[in-house]
Amino acid sequence: MAPGLDDARIALSLVAIEPGLKGVLIAGPPGTGKSMLARAARALWPSGTPFVEVPLSVTMDRLVGGLDLERTLAAGRPVVAPGLLAQAHGGVLYVDEINLLAPETANVLHHALAAGHARLEREGLSATFPAEFVLIGTFNPAEGPVAPALLDRVAFLVPARPLTAAADRAEVALAAHHPYTFPPDVIHMVAVGREVLSYVRPPRNTLKELCAAATALQVPSNRAEVFAVRCAMANTALNARVPITQGDIDLAVRLVLAPRATHHLEIAKDGATHQPAEAPPARERTDSRSTETAKRDPGQVAHPASSQANQSPAAPDEHAPAPLGLLREPLQAAGGTSAGKRGRGLNLRRGRHIRSLPGRPGRGQVALVDTLKAAALSSAVRTDEPTPPDAERQPGVATPLVQIQRDDIRLKQFRQRTGLLIIFAVDASGSMALNRINTAKAAAISLLQSAYVHRDKIGLISFRGTRAEVILSPGGGVAKARRALEELPTGGRTPLSAALAEAYRMAGEKACRLQLAGTVLVLITDARSNQPLRALPDGGDRRALAHEEVERLAQQLRSRLAAAVVIDTRRIFVAGGSGQQLAQWLGGRYVYLPKVDASQLTTAVRGEMGRLR
Repeated sequence: MAPGLDDARIALSLVAIEPGLKGVLIAGPPGTGKSMLARAARALWPSGTPFVEVPLSVTMDRLVGGLDLERTLAAGRPVVAPGLLAQAHGGVLYVDEINLLAPETANVLHHALAAGHARLEREGLSATFPAEFVLIGTFNPAEGPVAPALLDRVAFLVPARPLTAAADRAEVALAAHHPYTFPPDVIHMVAVGREVLSYVRPPRNTLKELCAAATALQVPSNRAEVFAVRCAMANTALNARVPITQGDIDLAVRLVLAPRATHHLEIAKDGATHQPAEAPPARERTDSRSTETAKRDPGQVAHPASSQANQSPAAPDEHAPAPLGLLREPLQAAGGTSAGKRGRGLNLRRGRHIRSLPGRPGRGQVALVDTLKAAALSSAVRTDEPTPPDAERQPGVATPLVQIQRDDIRLKQFRQRTGLLIIFAVDASGSMALNRINTAKAAAISLLQSAYVHRDKIGLISFRGTRAEVILSPGGGVAKARRALEELPTGGRTPLSAALAEAYRMAGEKACRLQLAGTVLVLITDARSNQPLRALPDGGDRRALAHEEVERLAQQLRSRLAAAVVIDTRRIFVAGGSGQQLAQWLGGRYVYLPKVDASQLTTAVRGEMGRLR
């Protein structure tokens, strides 16, 4: 296995020793081997330990439990069947692309991790199943973050780094046709570590040092230091030792505390923590990095845990610099947009039950009443068929009045109100300030209030100077948006390309995680882009470079939008001007409002959103 997964191998080994660590989440781009490593981790647990894989399309009755139809009909009373959570009791629950789970599914998973059991309360059924398990999840951060509640409930969030060195690439290519397996010596060390763990006791100075590191790193959750202590104990047991060494403490800081850090910290060779000379701004999230791991204990057995610190994974940062890589992507074909409508929210999993359809058990929730009706209507036809010799009636066994066959099964179809993601991008540059920015703020607030009537998610981006800033993430309240807009500073250049790049990221990450029907961009600007993302070459034309970036980014963003409205606020209308060009590149509607009248703007945007509902 390539070195880009060293931290993941360590974390899987530790959680196989100490189930109290709860789980491992492996973050990385596609093709890094994270899913293959996660499935190979089955060998770290004793033979016969449950290893249950949860698909993204899992239904709630399959996950938590539901009515066992066959046993219910045979017994004449409701019989409950346990779900995947109960099946994973005492073992491992694996979820690939865990960041794409439906919100209600992630909530159930989070509560089961916290409570140690799965509770079924639905459709007149009530049952509780034990569900103590270790969670292993893999995901691509570019497709959206993992639910914060899940991140807080597991000890490890580790990276799967892509490999760039030619030697590492050659190693991966040679091993492509051979599935990865954990080395036998590592499996043996994990088995021994389970026996040694009960003898490991953390000294008081270890607890103080880990808690001090959590405080210095400004880790928000108090669960982090509990996980850090258990991580140090598990690494001690993994190496067949009883006393905890400085190397165990440093590993716990690097794997458990550093990914949760909201403040920069350096770890010296002696394990002491030092504050940097200048702390970064509070709104910038930075990860702690170990400058050098502690020297290996002389009695320590060789294991990946002693490898050098790798780059920590990170949840997507909403305030990170705009993705310059978009400027190098090929242009999308100028076809239709990815429009979505509420009417397309028909599914077999969640929402409001509207009808029942024929289907196979396991693909959705069984509509028991409709299934019995279908079986009763077709039973007359089946009773005329000859009875096979081996199906003769046995003495003392009652023949059911209604016999249910596969063709009689009916599944519930639901309609889900998925809503829209509405991204407001407000130009706060100096030229926009001349065109009555205060009126634009009032119009944006009016649109925010009307959008919440339909349960839409709202994102708000302001751009001025050299960058764009997310001042309201999707899901924030109207009051928060009002305060942010009222305090919005103005002045400087117009970094329109930065705003489009930020909208591109929001339309991808947030819309995917929230599972919305579509994304609408409302861009309030005079479209006078004069600040590029890239550095200006010697003798280059700043406005020309900014214009080129806006064209490329707008056409890239178009593929992620269901609709777009460009509100041109410049004082003098220019036919074929930059505002009309921008609307054309985005595939959206152009509205010229020199006075930025709130009622006119609201009417224009509501018309676009009404077309999608």
